[in-house]
Amino acid sequence: MKLLILTCLAASSLARADSGTIETLRKLAPLFEASLEFFNTLQRTSKGLYRDSYLPKSDPKENRTCSSAAVWIGLMGLCMEHQLGRDEEAAAKALQTLLSLNGKVAGFVPPSDSSGFFRHFFDSESGKGTSEFSTIDTAIMVVGALYCRNTFNHPAIRQEADQLWSSFTIQFPFYMSQPGCSEVDYTSFAQAQAQLDQRISSHLNGSDHLWGCGAGITPDKGYLASNFDDNPGKMVSPHIIAGFLPVSPIAQVHLLKLYSDPSLRLKTPAGEILPRFSVEKPSWRPPRIESIDYASMIFGLAAIHPDLGMEFFSQGDAIYVRAPVGLNSAACL
Repeated sequence: MKLLILTCLAASSLARADSGTIETLRKLAPLFEASLEFFNTLQRTSKGLYRDSYLPKSDPKENRTCSSAAVWIGLMGLCMEHQLGRDEEAAAKALQTLLSLNGKVAGFVPPSDSSGFFRHFFDSESGKGTSEFSTIDTAIMVVGALYCRNTFNHPAIRQEADQLWSSFTIQFPFYMSQPGCSEVDYTSFAQAQAQLDQRISSHLNGSDHLWGCGAGITPDKGYLASNFDDNPGKMVSPHIIAGFLPVSPIAQVHLLKLYSDPSLRLKTPAGEILPRFSVEKPSWRPPRIESIDYASMIFGLAAIHPDLGMEFFSQGDAIYVRAPVGLNSAACL
C-alpha cells in the first residue's frame, strides 16, 4: 500500500495540468474537497491527532484509535488546505498536532520510545498504546512534519518540526519521497504499474474501469491487500486509481466514471467520498475505511490540481535544501 501511495509522487514531468485534466478535476472537485474534509473534520481529534480508520456507523468521538501514519496524511492535508486557501486555521491545526507529538499538550503523552520512534497505534486522548514502535510509520509521519515546516511561514511550526528529527528518522523520509518526484525512471515504473493493474484487473472484473489493487476491508476475508492473483470479493479501490492520476490519462477517465455513479459514493458528514467496493457483492459497503489506504485519493487529486501539482510534492519535504539550522550538513546526505 505504501509503495502504491508513492506512485502519485512519480510524475515530475506532468507537474502542471493541461486543459483536459483541469476539466476532469473540475468535475471531481467535490470528491477532492470531501476527501480533504474527511481527514480535516472526521478523522482529526481534539488534540490534533488523526484516527486510524473511519467507522461509518459509529460516532467518530468514540473511535479513539489513532495511528502515526494517519497523522502524516492529516498534516499533508493541512498543507494542501493552506495552499488552496480553504482553511485559515490550517497553520494553527498543524502546530497543535506537532505540539501533541512533542509532549506539549496537557494530558497527552507522546507514544514514542527513547530513540524517537512512535507507536503504530495509540489512544487519541492519552497517547497510550501497546502496538510496535514502527520505523516506517514514524518516517512517513516525519515527512508530514517536514511538509508543514516548509509550507507554513511559522517559526513555531518550524521549531516543533525540527524537534521530531533524529539521525534515524531523517534517512527514511529522504529515501521515501524525493526520488519518486525527480527520477524519470520511477515515472515510467508508475505508468507501467497503472497499465498492468488496469489491464489485468479490468479483465478479471469484467469492465475497463473496474481496477485498482489496494488494501482495505473485504466482505468475507477481513483486511487484505489485494493483488492480481488474490482478490477475494473482486475488490475495486478507487483511491488506487486516483493515485495514478498524474501518470495515467485513463485513470482520470475511469475515476470520473466511478464518481459519476451515486450508488458507489459514501455519504459522510464531510461530504460524499468514494470508498472501495466489491464487484462480486455490489450491495456490500465497507464498515471501516483506513486513513492510510484512502490517502492516495487526496494525493492523486492534488497532483493534477493546477494550484498544487507535482511541485507540491517535490518541494514539500526539501530535506536536502532546507535542513533545520544547527544540524550537521552530513546528517542530511
